[in-house]
Amino acid sequence: MSMMHNRAPNHTDRIVALEQRAADHDKIIKPMAEQVAEMYALLTRWRNINWFVVKACAIAGGALGFVAVVLTILGNAAKLAGR
Repeated sequence: MSMMHNRAPNHTDRIVALEQRAADHDKIIKPMAEQVAEMYALLTRWRNINWFVVKACAIAGGALGFVAVVLTILGNAAKLAGR
């Protein structure tokens, strides 16, 4: 009776199997990496737009505050001069 022995994988077989697994992982990970890159670009674009809006509102608020101070000073100066 001959017995069949399971052949243990040799070094080359193990490397081929690992390379195949790495190729399978690349097929899965590459599209994900592209999606992450697209989302990061979109986030960066929105962040730049957000900072522009914040700066524009800060400038407008500062200008309105300055006008309010000037008008207050002029209004009180006219009252004081009218006494």
